[in-house]
Amino acid sequence: MVFFAIAVGRDEDATRWALKAVEAGRGGWKEEISGGLRLYAVCQAILEDRYADALDMAVDASVGLATEYSTSAGGQEPLESSASPAPMMGGHRDQATRARGEYGAATVALIPIIFRLATLWMSDAESSREAALGLADDCRRIAKTAEAPEVWNEAARMLNEVFSKDASWQQLNEQGNEYAAKNETVLYIICYAGAMLHVRPSDALRIQLRILPVVYTQMKHFGIFRRIAIPFVITYWRVTLDRAPHFFRMPVLLKEKVDKLVADPSESGLKSLLRELAFPLDVTLTDSDREWLKFPDGQKLSK
Repeated sequence: MVFFAIAVGRDEDATRWALKAVEAGRGGWKEEISGGLRLYAVCQAILEDRYADALDMAVDASVGLATEYSTSAGGQEPLESSASPAPMMGGHRDQATRARGEYGAATVALIPIIFRLATLWMSDAESSREAALGLADDCRRIAKTAEAPEVWNEAARMLNEVFSKDASWQQLNEQGNEYAAKNETVLYIICYAGAMLHVRPSDALRIQLRILPVVYTQMKHFGIFRRIAIPFVITYWRVTLDRAPHFFRMPVLLKEKVDKLVADPSESGLKSLLRELAFPLDVTLTDSDREWLKFPDGQKLSK
């Protein structure tokens, strides 16, 4: 049923059934559960706010897939993990493969969990902060047995800063720049997403335009982008338009655009909204922004 739902684009059913299959597998036929199926289950676990389960499933699935691909002639990594450790030779091959899998797990689980917590932050900052502290503990737990514990320990540290009452968007932005320079995708997205929660709407749009193309590349599979990232964007702009309409030109019209995205939670709907936000927030789009947003020929852009 899971793969039928995937084939016809029913992400909600696919992720829900995948999680049920994984949970049933814990009762005796775990080895029959594929890594891809477990990654669909990760999305549903996150939506149910079961972050520890999501991380554990992601590690199991990603390490298993990395091992499977490493033994296949000419196999490619199943997950987009641009900062994963480089392959190693000889007796260190198994450790390097596991390290790549662990980084893949951080990519496919930590990034969407950050967006889930950011969505919660918009309505209940205290609950989001408490959940972030628990997630930081889970990251440190995984780090204790990880081949490459650095990303998990650093993520735990950044989680405490992102959702702190005294969070500084300047410091988060600077830290994100440092991670970006090192190609540490997971960590710089955590930092930039955190900074986004503490800046003016125009700067938040700039951050979204910077990270959403990367997030889409990392999360376009397993139902994650449409079911977790896009709902965050909807929530962010809905709440911001209600709380601070004075930052926008034509706030009433923009609210209608957000409502359209609710009805069409797709990549095209998301890009349409981001296009519409640029002019009312006086945000100048870069060439890379325009390319990703795919403006129709002749459409008027912001200055």
